Amino acid sequence: MRNDWNDWIFMAAVVFSVVVLFSFAAQRVSVDRVVSDAVVPSADCVSYSTSQVVALSSSLLLCPETTHYVDYFSVEEDGLVIDCQGSTIQGSGGALFVPVIDNPNLTLKDCSTQGFDGLYSTLNPLVVRVENRS
Repeated sequence: MRNDWNDWIFMAAVVFSVVVLFSFAAQRVSVDRVVSDAVVPSADCVSYSTSQVVALSSSLLLCPETTHYVDYFSVEEDGLVIDCQGSTIQGSGGALFVPVIDNPNLTLKDCSTQGFDGLYSTLNPLVVRVENRS
């Protein structure tokens, strides 16, 4: 009888741990997918004045001579170009790009970056071509 009781307690603890783990993971995913709108000063370029996740589903022209605050770019399409026009992308740690599709290609043009631990997350490989003007 005592052995059955121990088995029941063990199974209850395992079920509780799994429920807690999945509820935490679900909350984290919903927080990571929050994407804020950009401040658009003109029809030609975009500026990010507060740190945010940017869903990248089309090429992006950032406003020049500006610091853009980005947690990371969620890469959702292949063959995109981010043209910084000499501006800076400021991060808060972590990877600059998090691909959500398999093996995307991306061009990062005339940018400087600060505050990132790496170029991309290792969950999905990403090919990044860096082009800087001399």
